[in-house]
Amino acid sequence: MRETKKWVRMTRAEEAAFNQKQRDKYRQNQYGLSPAAFDALLHGQGDVCAICRKANWNGKGPNVDHDHATGKVRGLLCPKCNTALGVAEDDLQRLRAMVTYLEEANAEMREIQ
Repeated sequence: MRETKKWVRMTRAEEAAFNQKQRDKYRQNQYGLSPAAFDALLHGQGDVCAICRKANWNGKGPNVDHDHATGKVRGLLCPKCNTALGVAEDDLQRLRAMVTYLEEANAEMREIQ
């Protein structure tokens, strides 16, 4: 007679602990960042995003920002700032042009008002 497996649903606390373990494992494998090193990096940034200086973690915690050429970790970012860098492809000229564009557009808007 074949034994069937009984699935047991995890509690929210168990699920959160499991998900944290998975994130820790991923950061270790992908970036060589141990949980202690990750925590030290986050605390060194004042527990906020390295760019916007807010703690908008979107429920999952900070994203690890890294140089795609070297793999070196640069800091921890909120999802919005991490996405912005990714879309800009870490291109400093593009990012500077974006800032210039916003400054000029804001100045024009102030003149209209």
